[in-house]
Amino acid sequence: MFHVKQQAIVLNGLPTPFLANLLAELHSALPGLLRFDVALLASARHQDAGGLQQAMHFCLPALLQAGQTLLVAHAWSDTPAKRELLTELAGYEICLLGVHQQEDSAGLHEGFEYDGAWDTASCNDPALLARRILDFLPEAGSAGGRLSLQGLL
Repeated sequence: MFHVKQQAIVLNGLPTPFLANLLAELHSALPGLLRFDVALLASARHQDAGGLQQAMHFCLPALLQAGQTLLVAHAWSDTPAKRELLTELAGYEICLLGVHQQEDSAGLHEGFEYDGAWDTASCNDPALLARRILDFLPEAGSAGGRLSLQGLL
């Protein structure tokens, strides 16, 4: 079992079967982390995806204040949503990670200064990529969120 030093691992990636499998692999290796991802929004019957995304952003600090360690995954594609997420997480130790996939939209990764990033073109096995991310986490920094927020303001 792995231990993470950050309060939240924030993974930006398009919701695909690959990403779902990657998250499952990461979560099984990090069972103490509360998994909070875009699938929660996709399964909701509410039509206001923007409002649900905003609610997700507002919940994250409350979960962190309650002592939860989070594994957060979503596809933040527009600047206001990225800015909102990072503003809500300002002051917390987060590790901002990017997963680049062939299906990504042009703006998905723009404006984010990742602490670590991986491309599925060079690793198309979710279990192997999860292992690479897990190996990276002990040395991972947590400056990406702060740097990204400064760049997005």
